[in-house]
Amino acid sequence: MAYVGHGKGWDEAEKKGDCKEGGCSVAFRKDGELVALGTVFQDRLSLETEAELESGGGADVRAFEVDD
Repeated sequence: MAYVGHGKGWDEAEKKGDCKEGGCSVAFRKDGELVALGTVFQDRLSLETEAELESGGGADVRAFEVDD
């Protein structure tokens, strides 16, 4: 499991994928903006999201696909 960002105070969570069947992600948002991402077996997604969050690029997990 991996976690990137700062999810304190989030008001929306969106789960993608199946954590038991190959991986999933949970995006945590505050006022519509991605503030954190938790993943299981989704290292590439975690790294891409972390880089976007750090660069201030407005990362949005909806733009990323969960790996099969």
